[in-house]
Amino acid sequence: YTLLPVVVAILLENFTKASHQKSDEDEKCKLRTTGLDKLQHTLDPLLEVLSQYESEADLKQKLDGLFHGLIGDPDCLQLSFQSFSGNLRRKQFRNQATIYFSQEDYEAIT
Repeated sequence: YTLLPVVVAILLENFTKASHQKSDEDEKCKLRTTGLDKLQHTLDPLLEVLSQYESEADLKQKLDGLFHGLIGDPDCLQLSFQSFSGNLRRKQFRNQATIYFSQEDYEAIT
């Protein structure tokens, strides 16, 4: 009789974990089918690079290099959708990640 509460507690804990895991999987599946999972991960490779800075000067250097690499035209100070998405697609990130950036994504951040 002394082990019964322990067994019940373990079973209850496992049931709770399985229930939460199932609801998380259902939520991820729903996001995938609606396409909303892309909103959360579109710029992750880019943000990973930018988040690894050592000082404010290092961050400024990374942002300047990224901006000038994405605009394509050194005389232009404005970032158009065509140059941004095309140059972003060509840019190499860790794990060979490629970023697809849609017109809707561009409009959402500008």
